[in-house]
Amino acid sequence: MTWTNGQVTNVTSKRGRVTLARVWRMREAAGMSTDRTKDLAPAGTSERHLALLGGWRRPAGKAAPERALKIAVVGGANIDLGTSAFPAAGTTLTTWAIAGGVDVTVPAGTRVTVSGFNLIGRRRIEVAPGDADGPELRIRAFAAVGGVHVHTAA
Repeated sequence: MTWTNGQVTNVTSKRGRVTLARVWRMREAAGMSTDRTKDLAPAGTSERHLALLGGWRRPAGKAAPERALKIAVVGGANIDLGTSAFPAAGTTLTTWAIAGGVDVTVPAGTRVTVSGFNLIGRRRIEVAPGDADGPELRIRAFAAVGGVHVHTAA
């Protein structure tokens, strides 16, 4: 089974491969919505990523989502928000690092609040207090045998 943007795009069964087109035909036959964008979140509002036995990097310059979940299991995640535009309501970033680490780069002047816990790991927050009118980033960081590092863009 393959997932893309929270949607199943490929399923293999005993009767052969089920394509996305076949799934949409089955939905249409059952009277379900065939609007392929209806179930997707609007662009830039939600992100979910899993780094399993490897790494994951979020490129700089991409608009920050309202909500993001990043999980690093025996791997790492590098999240570069240094040049990102933030939504008016701010961004909530939830990170889980299990035998891995998460590195978050934020723009200068960002108001950063961090909560969560570390079990046999380290949490380094190297961000100066943000501007009152600066973007807001709420980080919920959880780590077991891993760490979380938050720092300002150079």
